[in-house]
Parts: sequence; structure tokens; C-alpha cells
Amino acid sequence: MRTERLIIEPLVASHAEALMSLLDERVNRHFAPEDVPTSQAALRAQFAEMAAAATNRRDGARFLPFVVKTIADGHYIGRLEALVHAKDAEIAFVFIPQSWGQGFATEATSALMVDLQGAGVERFWACVTPSNEPSLALCSRLNFARSELPTAFALATYDVGDIVFSFEVVNERQI
Repeated sequence: MRTERLIIEPLVASHAEALMSLLDERVNRHFAPEDVPTSQAALRAQFAEMAAAATNRRDGARFLPFVVKTIADGHYIGRLEALVHAKDAEIAFVFIPQSWGQGFATEATSALMVDLQGAGVERFWACVTPSNEPSLALCSRLNFARSELPTAFALATYDVGDIVFSFEVVNERQI
């Protein structure tokens, strides 16, 4: 995928070197401490596992991990993930703090949502730690609404205490 300012590409193990500093940011570790490998080798292994999971899920869902880089300088600034269950997609995002406030997360996540909508997704879900103000703001900018947990499937990124958001596509120009 490509936007005016960003390239969004499928995650592969070799992205580990470029993304280690992104995931090493203290603020990102605060919101997802258990998910952040502490070495480049561990991150490479995690990315290889994530890339394999995209095609090897037992539950029939499609896991789609992506990395986001700027066109202007080619720097990687974030990661996006989608777990697609038929017409529902759970999305997750992490961006370096230096990229905050420039609209990159909104631009990238919107592009992902448009792409998934084109593949038949009608409802999007996101789980956010209540203290994660940047992610709460992103959900607001994307017109997500607070929601109850879905009943048809479990949200993979949900932790007790998280705020659950959903966005239902009403028409094709909505995103």
C-alpha cells in the first residue's frame, strides 16, 4: 500500500534491524511490555513467526502484519497489524513518538482500513490501554466508538481493563 507520504509493506523478519529502535522506545514498552523483544535476534525471530502466522492460522482468521515507512526519507516509523475474521478486522498500531502529531498514524491506519474494506471487511475493532492517550486520540480521529467485546470471536489484543472500540462501515466513502 502507498499513501501520499507513506509506504505500508508486509512485515518480514529482515525488518527487525530497522524496527528495533521503534520497539525499544520506553513509551511503547509501557503500553505493550510483554510483546517487546529485548534483542534484535529475538525481534527477528518474532517477526519471522508473525509472518508465518499470516498463513498458518488454525481459526481461519487472516493475520496481516505491516511496517510503515516515510516516502520522504525511507525511515520506518511504525507497525500495523490486522487480524481478519470474515467481515470483522481487529487492528493494532504502534508508531515512534517522534512521528506523533504529524498525521502519520491516521494516514497509515486509514489506508489499511480502506484496503481491508475493499476485501470485504465491514467492521473494525481496536483495544486500547486507558492511559495510552495517543492511541485513544487515533481511535477518535478514525471515528471509532467505544464498544462492548464482540461475541462472535475473541479480540487477540484485548487485556482486562482495555477500552474496546469499533467502527462499522456504513458506506464506501466513510473511511
